[in-house]
Amino acid sequence: MLSRFLICMSSLYAHVLYQNNSNPNVPDQKLKVVIPAKANMETRSFVVSVPAPKVEGQSEEPQPEPKENDFPKELKEALYSYSMTFDDWCDALAKYNETLPPEGRKTFKPASEKLKKFDNLVKEFPKNLAKPVDLSFLRLVVRRLRSNKAKTQARKGSTDGAGGVATKENSPPKQRKLAITAPPKGANFRAVTFNKDDFHSKK
Repeated sequence: MLSRFLICMSSLYAHVLYQNNSNPNVPDQKLKVVIPAKANMETRSFVVSVPAPKVEGQSEEPQPEPKENDFPKELKEALYSYSMTFDDWCDALAKYNETLPPEGRKTFKPASEKLKKFDNLVKEFPKNLAKPVDLSFLRLVVRRLRSNKAKTQARKGSTDGAGGVATKENSPPKQRKLAITAPPKGANFRAVTFNKDDFHSKK
């Protein structure tokens, strides 16, 4: 009965009861702890959180996460142009290698060589960036730009199609009939009549 009475009393006066203890993390620091209502009065124990010691030079406010790297439009276009040119060079070199005699050919795999296009370029970026510029980021920039260009081209093609305005590129060519008279075989040929209008240009 006595223990139940103590528990009831602790729930009523939990907001005014305190216990003075020292902080185990910070020497000579006294803490004033509020006894919670759910404290175990039989064992006289409860769990509390104590502040950790402050590290010198550490800001109390949490530091925001660094933003993702982003290149300006001009740099993205230059990177895309370089990537496409490098791929074309690899394909051309592979075709040239096939034209050589077997004893003069070199082992050249275009797919593997294309993956090395940014190996030297990535070394030009600073190493102490909050978000380092690595090979995966450069490939992602080119891949996104290639996808955007493909979507734009597909959208432009659908607009210029049946539902869009007819242009010179998609308008059907004009058809004209031209009669060609082939001469027959033999020594006798029929007379060919000419019209003087055929020799005057029509303006």
